[in-house]
Amino acid sequence: MQKGKVSNEIIQDIIGKIQSEEWREGHKLPSETALAEGYGISRNTVREALQELIVRGYIKRIHGKGSFVLSMPINYGIDDLMSVDELIKMTNLEPSTKVARFDVGMADEGVRGLLKISKFEPVYYIDRVKYANDRAVVYDSVTIPSKYLSQVSMEELNGSLFHILDSNDIHIQTAVGKVLVRLASKEISKALNLSENAPLLVLETVMYDSSNNPVMLVHDYHTDKIQFPIRRTRREL
Repeated sequence: MQKGKVSNEIIQDIIGKIQSEEWREGHKLPSETALAEGYGISRNTVREALQELIVRGYIKRIHGKGSFVLSMPINYGIDDLMSVDELIKMTNLEPSTKVARFDVGMADEGVRGLLKISKFEPVYYIDRVKYANDRAVVYDSVTIPSKYLSQVSMEELNGSLFHILDSNDIHIQTAVGKVLVRLASKEISKALNLSENAPLLVLETVMYDSSNNPVMLVHDYHTDKIQFPIRRTRREL
């Protein structure tokens, strides 16, 4: 059997143990020698599999102590569009939300251009912290014209904005934007329990409804709990 295939089978077996919670967060993996004997393979193949699991965020290696299971990552397909709550539920974790900011004001020229609104139209600024099993994983910052959220309550904001909009017959269908790296501000670092100026992966997107109208500008600041698996194919030469 090819080495790469053997390594992949070990990777999938260990991931299965983590996902089934047979091996929970903090669990120490058997030594490379023990794993090699258990799987009947070479230590080099075991080392290759463990390195891949480190890259994928399932385990970490502590020099002189061994390899340990990390909390299971939340995988968000880069082409998928869903609420953070739905994403967390798909990973069999319990979502919750804390509203950090809910203000109304006027947008600057750049934001007005993205949302196609006039300078006289007020917008809501909504910042929320998203939790998975009580662990902060995403800081969600939304700018949305107030006309789309008439009479919204603080209690409703603890849920999914997609659901609120759906109930008002506004259905988010596409999102266009880019991936950025930003340093966490004092407020965001405190909300996500990170050191100030920690680097964060940010998705900046304008979300459009089914009629291709821009509805809201969203900045999602992701901790390393969220991962974005990708598959890339080389074009023919």
